[in-house]
Amino acid sequence: MKWNDKIGPMDLEVALEELLEEVSLKSANGEYLFPGEEGNMPAVDLDDLGDSLRLRMEIPGVKASSVTITTYEDAIVVDGRWGSALSGEKGKPLQVETRSGAFRRSIEFPSKINGDDADAVLEGGILTVTLKKSD
Repeated sequence: MKWNDKIGPMDLEVALEELLEEVSLKSANGEYLFPGEEGNMPAVDLDDLGDSLRLRMEIPGVKASSVTITTYEDAIVVDGRWGSALSGEKGKPLQVETRSGAFRRSIEFPSKINGDDADAVLEGGILTVTLKKSD
């Protein structure tokens, strides 16, 4: 197909979908991730514990001092910075696959929470945030 060909709306939609497939990846929930983006998106599990919600996020190599947690009545935002676990080592890097740079993850909750009554622990590369549900 040439861009000056006359095409209908459905043909254009198919062409755009094919282009996006070619230059991106799809996340587990079907959203497009563009190159470089998938490496900075921490994996998250969210559990309903009855009177509270528990969020667990994989952030190996991240220091607690580089993590900021902001709560809202029905969401949480976790900002942080990946740091190379091997930075500062002697030698010339020949291959670097460790994550670096900033990340941000926003999660909407199915129920309202009390952000003032939250507990966060970072241990073994897993950030666990427990949040009491609002009455």
